[in-house]
Amino acid sequence: MIHFVASTGARIGAIEALQLRHVVDMPDKCQAVTLYDGTNEEYTAFLTPEASSILSEYLEERRRDGEVLLPQSPVFRSTYRIGVQKVIPLSRVGAIGIISRAIRKAGLYRNKAGNRYEIQADHGFRKRFATILKLRNDISYSVTERLLGHKQNLDLSYFRGTREEIFREFRKIILDLTVSDEERLALQNRLKDEKIDRLQFEKESKISGLEETAKKLLERIEALETERKETRLINSRVKETINRESDPSNPHFPDGGPFDTRLVNLEVEEINADSMVVYDSEFGESINVVLRKNQVYCRLDKSSTCKHVLFALANSKFYEIVKKNDIKVDV
Repeated sequence: MIHFVASTGARIGAIEALQLRHVVDMPDKCQAVTLYDGTNEEYTAFLTPEASSILSEYLEERRRDGEVLLPQSPVFRSTYRIGVQKVIPLSRVGAIGIISRAIRKAGLYRNKAGNRYEIQADHGFRKRFATILKLRNDISYSVTERLLGHKQNLDLSYFRGTREEIFREFRKIILDLTVSDEERLALQNRLKDEKIDRLQFEKESKISGLEETAKKLLERIEALETERKETRLINSRVKETINRESDPSNPHFPDGGPFDTRLVNLEVEEINADSMVVYDSEFGESINVVLRKNQVYCRLDKSSTCKHVLFALANSKFYEIVKKNDIKVDV
């Protein structure tokens, strides 16, 4: 019970109404606890891995003693002789008694001012919890007040943090809330190992990312080199054929055929996502050059090497469309 109040900062009076259904598992071996369930004072607190482990051991002891634990079973029960006897929730007075006995057993001395101790048995852990919270500059005021159950100090229309969001902030103080020096050291070592693993993962991810970037750059360079060679070849072929006279008697492209023409007689009429419409002023016809079956194809000449194809490829905009479709140019 001491680890419970040390971890949650809960008021002692909240313990009596707690049932097992109010406790749920969270990441990192922590647990969430709903305090004052169903009332206007309801809020969520959290158990550190240490407190969660101690609570599990306590519940397991009750099982071994013969108690059947149900969702409605109290998280803490009053002293019992045998587990099967009627379960009575631990009262506020009983909880204070447990803390007082623990203080005496530990040999701790508390200063007394009049009839009161400077550190109250039932409120000291809550003060410790609040102090740890408020010393953290990286935890907002709103979250601090939520974890302390101070709803009256919050504008709930402005701040409605989810359980997961508040838990992310609670994780920042787990080390400070841990009671046992041995457990704290183990937790510190685990956090260090996790940090090392995280940094190693980030390092490997960066290296992998750089390797992938380098690979893509190399592929792009190779693609650009291929495109450069292709455009050189296209320009060379254009220079060879630009003024070549047409020869209707020659059935071979690009030098002849019934629809052969000089390149100087061709104009761009329209460029679409997968085609170009070429206008032939010599014959007065519009000719479709399209992307088909991984090649650039002239529908008029039924060819992928005619002058119309060559003219289309010489157009930078159409050539870009060809490369986006990953079509190999063969002129």
